[in-house]
Amino acid sequence: MIGAALSLVLGAQAAAPVPPRPVAPVVRLPPAAARRPVAYDDVGGLVVFRVRIAGREAWALLDNRAERSFVDLGFARAAGLTIDPRASVRVDAGTALNGQRVEQVAVAVAGQFAVMLPSMTGIDLVPVSRSIGRPIALVVGADFYRRFAVATRPGARTIAFLPNGTVERTARAVDLLDARPRIAITLGGKRMIVTVDTGLSGALILTPAAWARLGIPDTACEDSSFRTGDGRARTGRLCTGPAVSVGPLALPSTRVFIDAVDGANGDGLIGMGLLGLAGGMTLDVSARKLWLVPPGEMVR
Repeated sequence: MIGAALSLVLGAQAAAPVPPRPVAPVVRLPPAAARRPVAYDDVGGLVVFRVRIAGREAWALLDNRAERSFVDLGFARAAGLTIDPRASVRVDAGTALNGQRVEQVAVAVAGQFAVMLPSMTGIDLVPVSRSIGRPIALVVGADFYRRFAVATRPGARTIAFLPNGTVERTARAVDLLDARPRIAITLGGKRMIVTVDTGLSGALILTPAAWARLGIPDTACEDSSFRTGDGRARTGRLCTGPAVSVGPLALPSTRVFIDAVDGANGDGLIGMGLLGLAGGMTLDVSARKLWLVPPGEMVR
């Protein structure tokens, strides 16, 4: 349950406000003819890809539920970035993660974009890196998802950051109910409201109340546990769930982890263990659309 660990450590975080900077991020996009998708690695269902931070090669992780993007403090120090000792950022997810403001961070993805961020929140990402098995220097969070429509193509193993409002003509649109972003799915014939979580490697996490509505006997479940990114143990129930459908995706059954989830997320979370089965996925938070390509149809 690596993804559950990440969603608890990063996606569920609430950060104390950092003193604002008046300068907006400066974004540069290559000409349309020069734009090309970037290869990514599927690490236990999670999307990990190469970026350049302050001119240095690094690994980045997609996690739309991280309320902001994070840079690893150790990487920032090694890259010679300025860390403001006066600006401490509280990352409150019941974890040991603490943050500081890192000034003037240049982030670039080849063939996609280059952005100069006036500041970022720096945290210790070593526990996350340990969970994933890659030295993660950047978590691409909700601020990037507001700026781009983020497209992943599991068949081709590529990622692209597209203009907001891009229409995916080979895909079916699922309406986002809000900016969290929540969507409606059908599980066991019942409508459930769940939050999309690209940092969740599993298929579904449901609250105990949502699972109870399905009326499935306990024999479908077993005790399970995992460790969060900061090493804490978390226990819950792993169950065999009923048929599930979302957009063009329809499965006769799915694995569901039962655990407490912030009520603002609805009945639970839907992760890449389910959404990654689509032929392609584009999350466009600004346009309130989740585009899903039918399974088996590879798009580039």
